[in-house]
Amino acid sequence: MLKTSLIFYLSLLTLTCLAQVKLKNFDVWTVKAIDTSSFNTLTTFETQMDSLLNAQRTEQLRTLLGGNSFIEGTSQEIIDSAINNQKILASLRYKDNRSRYSFRQYKNSIELNDQTKQIDDYGSECKCTIDNDTLKIQMGIFVFGGFEFTIKVFKNIFTSHYLIDQYNLKIFKLNDRDSLSSAIQILMAHQDLNLSKSLKLRMGEQIYGYLTFQTINYLRANDYEDGLAGDQYNSANMDRMYVKGNLQFKCKINKAILHD
Repeated sequence: MLKTSLIFYLSLLTLTCLAQVKLKNFDVWTVKAIDTSSFNTLTTFETQMDSLLNAQRTEQLRTLLGGNSFIEGTSQEIIDSAINNQKILASLRYKDNRSRYSFRQYKNSIELNDQTKQIDDYGSECKCTIDNDTLKIQMGIFVFGGFEFTIKVFKNIFTSHYLIDQYNLKIFKLNDRDSLSSAIQILMAHQDLNLSKSLKLRMGEQIYGYLTFQTINYLRANDYEDGLAGDQYNSANMDRMYVKGNLQFKCKINKAILHD
């Protein structure tokens, strides 16, 4: 049952990679020694994820190389691209490309203490790609909605944002002028990024990092209740929300692939 649930989680976990050089809301990042002793010890979940992802991606590559996955008449260019992309995925071990985060949600300046409203010590895969001189680091969990962190590093500056998606429940606004939306991208009010060493931006380069953050305020419908899906929400009565916490990550720089 656990293995089935993890495979289901893996198949739905989505991390998009959209390179962008122009940075907004940026700060200077610093090189700082990061204590990775605890982080480098894999949890039971992380060990299982590493094994399952490796087996899944290796099998998918084997299937593609077998030639039976393509519709007759598929161009060789498309076949080669699919195989090359899968080779990249098969080379990414979860143990070398992962994250852990601990953060809390606040509503009207009050921390939400209910366990259903906390995100604490979660982890997911982390992907690092480069486009020209910009490094993009992404991590998150999506299973019919979810969240994602994106960090973009350009030379000595960086920016980060937090994406939250409530899967078709239109409960969010960034400001009073907006219409309700099921997903919003939220900039940071405070962000501090430490990397363990200076960057060379080379393929295969291992990166360790630690981000401390607090998002700007965003709005959530006051009549929304966790676990209860409504047909429509009142856009006139909104709670003021923000998220605060930290995340630690490690990843190897790799080529961005088409379906990332």
